[in-house]
Amino acid sequence: MRILNSLSPGDVIKEYVGAINFEKFMPAEFEKFYPEERVRRKISIKTIATRSGESEKWAQSSQKYLRELKLVNNSESFSSNMQIYKNGVGLISYKDYFMGVIVESKDISNMLKSAFELMWGATA
Repeated sequence: MRILNSLSPGDVIKEYVGAINFEKFMPAEFEKFYPEERVRRKISIKTIATRSGESEKWAQSSQKYLRELKLVNNSESFSSNMQIYKNGVGLISYKDYFMGVIVESKDISNMLKSAFELMWGATA
């Protein structure tokens, strides 16, 4: 919620998601609540995610959830989640330790937004 609370209608979150077995790590309530709350606040999201059953479901509901989605096959390097937003970056690790970190830094956010856009443009 901290990320959503820092954004305004029309803002865009840029996200990398390791979606393999995502449902094992995130409560079902969160999977439903977060996208709906983001849409209610009119905050869109651009996601680069690993190809999985879960991310294929996301592709089917992208328009409803204000989501642009690109799927990649490289699951080894996408085992975590990163959300890049206005003035910061949220990181979640799923594999070794379930943990999250928020870095509040406009400079780091801007650098990672640029890297995201390079990858977004290079992804089919």
